Amino acid sequence: MRTTAALITSAGLLLGLTACSTPGSTVEPTCDVTSGNASEAIAATGAAGDSLDDLSFPTPLVASSTQVSILEDGAGESVSMLTPMFANFAVYNGRTGEVIQPYGPIGVDQSTGEPQLITLQALTGIAGFQEAMQCATEGSRVAVAVPPEDAFGETGSSQLGVGADDTLVFVADVIETFPSRATGDPRPARAGFPSVVTDHDGVPGITIPPSAAPDEYRETLLREGDGVEVSEGDTVMVHYTGVLWDSGEVFDSSWTRGTPVSFPAQEGSAEQQGVVKGFADALIGAQVGDQVLAVLPPDVAYGDEASGSIPAGSTLVFVIDVLGVTD
Repeated sequence: MRTTAALITSAGLLLGLTACSTPGSTVEPTCDVTSGNASEAIAATGAAGDSLDDLSFPTPLVASSTQVSILEDGAGESVSMLTPMFANFAVYNGRTGEVIQPYGPIGVDQSTGEPQLITLQALTGIAGFQEAMQCATEGSRVAVAVPPEDAFGETGSSQLGVGADDTLVFVADVIETFPSRATGDPRPARAGFPSVVTDHDGVPGITIPPSAAPDEYRETLLREGDGVEVSEGDTVMVHYTGVLWDSGEVFDSSWTRGTPVSFPAQEGSAEQQGVVKGFADALIGAQVGDQVLAVLPPDVAYGDEASGSIPAGSTLVFVIDVLGVTD
């Protein structure tokens, strides 16, 4: 399978992306932030998810605690720490009114500059923004005021022109959300396949049986969804974990990075915008909501060549949660 470009945020120094999961996080939204005088003083025009024509608030704007106000209601699902989403935002200095980050996507692909999925779990740097965004829903626009103690603390950020006493002002639009894990109905395990258990967040643990690796490609459904069927060439948003049959060692997992990834459902190299044949076979014909367990012998994986931490001639095992078709 190809390696996707690392995600960055358009705010650069303002919000970073973690390299691992947050222990104890759950998929349930927890909106503990309320509105207040500061967030209610923020006004914005323009269509949520499309433009921010004008943003206004009195300066200096000072928030005594993180506050959030809903500027435009969304009819979609609530956002949690693990919700994959496309989202836009703008960031301002509440003391001066100056723009810190112009309106644009939060997640950006380094290589293409295209918007990318993000999760709140994968964002670090501004705890108040993480907390307040759990009050948002798909299609909503929210205004957030974050005091220093929930942002950069006593040091501020000289690189961003943020002083130790400066409140940060965010306007954020949740454009589209996806399930954080496979949502289909559970299916019984099949003999001869690796066993899979998932934790409360949906992260799979895979145990290899004490038998020789199969010579042919095999797959089975652990969960059966009823969403859109994946066609060859579709771009599919997934969470996945891959392990080596011989050792049971995890060689790659989107779960450890905290954000799902998108792959084309077609065979080919990274340059050809494709994945190894076995991974493509697991995606093509699957439905959104499926959790697929696939066993890839070398002839539909990397063959006799090593790839990163994968030794030559390896049989691979993938658990793939099919979360959405994105084009």
